[in-house]
Amino acid sequence: MDKRILLIIALCNAAAISIFFYKKASAAHAAPSAHFFIDKDKVYVGDSVTFTDNTQGATSWKWDFGDKEPSFKPKGTHTFLEPGMHKVTLTISGSSYGPLVDSSREILVMAAAPKIPVDTAKPVVEAPKPEKKAPAPEAHNKPHPHPHSSGGDDALPTDSGPTEVKQK
Repeated sequence: MDKRILLIIALCNAAAISIFFYKKASAAHAAPSAHFFIDKDKVYVGDSVTFTDNTQGATSWKWDFGDKEPSFKPKGTHTFLEPGMHKVTLTISGSSYGPLVDSSREILVMAAAPKIPVDTAKPVVEAPKPEKKAPAPEAHNKPHPHPHSSGGDDALPTDSGPTEVKQK
């Protein structure tokens, strides 16, 4: 084989290996983004929101809730007192990545829902109950079928006493 071909193959391999390690090293030194969690993205005025930073290696925190009430803790709660769209920004720093990094999310704070008063002074009106009708008087005098019979006319008791059958 020609020495020039072998030299070209060796240079291409060296370039590919160099590019691979350069990308890997660049990714390791890139500043991370702030990763945080907020338990609600819609709340009413006066409701509390829980916030938590999940960024690895962070050593300082500044939460800006868009209402001039910052927090410098990695987690906690915040109460919004004004309705509107509030941009929540977390700015962090850490010894492993140096410069400040921030990330933002928006929370919708809605005016308090109208409360409907319950008037307990008015009595509760119940629907009238249907009247029970007494059975007609003649119903008590009607004969009832014998419990073991098929319910035909021959099963009804009579008040006339024994019947005489005459043969012809």
